[in-house]
This record gives sequence, C-alpha cells and structure tokens, in this order.
Amino acid sequence: MTTSYPTGESFASNFSTSSKTNSCPVYGRTKDRDCGISRDAKLVLCHQNFDRTKTRQADLWHFNGESSDNRCGVYVFKEKREKTIRPKQVRYWEYPARDGSPLVRVRREDFGDGIREKDIKQQRWDKDKKEYTGRKVEVVATYILKTKGQTFWPPEEVEKYGFQIIQFAPKEK
Repeated sequence: MTTSYPTGESFASNFSTSSKTNSCPVYGRTKDRDCGISRDAKLVLCHQNFDRTKTRQADLWHFNGESSDNRCGVYVFKEKREKTIRPKQVRYWEYPARDGSPLVRVRREDFGDGIREKDIKQQRWDKDKKEYTGRKVEVVATYILKTKGQTFWPPEEVEKYGFQIIQFAPKEK
C-alpha cells in the first residue's frame, strides 16, 4: 500500500509535529519533532511505530499502512459512530457449490428493538432431503468491517457494491 502525505510548505500548513508539549498520540513520542499530526488530529504520521505493536491506544487508532517512502506508519483515528437500529426482518443468503447446486444458506434475523443481538444461522444443503438441514450453527457477529470508505479497493467499485467482512463466534446459550 502506498500512501503519500504532504511535504514542505503543504506539510507545515496541514500538520503539526510531536514535541515535549505535543506528544505523538499513537506512540507517545516527545523527544523530537519526528511525528506529524494533522490539524484536526485525525491522521498521524508516526516515525516510530511501523508494526502496530507500540500503539498506546489501539482501540482509537487504525494502522493504514506505511507511507509511500517507507519512513513512517500512517494512522487514522477511529471515529465512533452510532449504529442505526435495523427494522424487524429476516433475510437469507444462499451460496451455491461450483456446479451451481445449493450448498449453504445463511439466515439473519433482526429483531428491530435495538436490545437483542441479531440472530445468524448457517445451514447446509442436504442432497437426499432436498432441503437446508443438518446442524444449525448459531453465531453472533463479533466484528464487522465495513469497507465503504476504505482505500484498498477502487472507490467506484466500493461505492457501487459496498462490502462487509464479518467475523463470527459461536453463540453462547
């Protein structure tokens, strides 16, 4: 991934540097002016933290890769957004095998009250019974990465299709 950032005169107008009175929010560096902090404090160019292991507040900062010249790690502030409550609904997604025959179905139920977690179940296609059966796995979504607004796909494709990466864990009874 290549990320360019302002240099020279443009850098001075858009970024401040770390110092004894303005520590790097990602690493905490204060001894010199190495790290760049955007004026709105939502972007940090950290010259000490390339592998994310030294991030002081990992829940607040997303590592967005190295800069194009490999001199610093690029960090973006994770903004907390309130999720909207989905209306009460049940949706299905069916995933076929390579030959086009049914293979797996995922069912998502939203309760519409904003209190209960969504219910997600996965079923497999039973060729003999000609229906979705078998062990029903109940899971909860533990992490959802919405890629709209991310930079690793062409913006026109993300804008057109959107994309979500969902991590599941077994639902505790």
